[in-house]
Amino acid sequence: MADYHGQYLDRMCRLCGKSTNISSNSKKRPPMLCKYFKERILEHYSIDISIDDDKIHTQKIFQSCVNTMLNSEKKGANRPHVPQEFFKYVEHCTEDCIVCKVNIEASRPGRKKESKKGKTNGTG
Repeated sequence: MADYHGQYLDRMCRLCGKSTNISSNSKKRPPMLCKYFKERILEHYSIDISIDDDKIHTQKIFQSCVNTMLNSEKKGANRPHVPQEFFKYVEHCTEDCIVCKVNIEASRPGRKKESKKGKTNGTG
């Protein structure tokens, strides 16, 4: 699994930590490089990507996270930006690596199972 760790990092977003399997010929926009948004990421989220380690952190950011960041700029300074929870990147370990785990779960085929929390059995 350690062989794939670098490939897994390359498919993840630096902010949200989600994984994608977007190919280069896909109609969806592929992740962009964080370096183009370095100042904005630091200003909005207090994350300094210039000190990131390539073996621990991904260098990509998803379009949805960029849109969230840019939309918060449009709203103006008088509206506080609601912080999102960020993915915590850690050094690769052979067992229970969170980066590998996220990517393996994202690559499973089929629809994700819905949570049964809050559902009724139809008798109420």
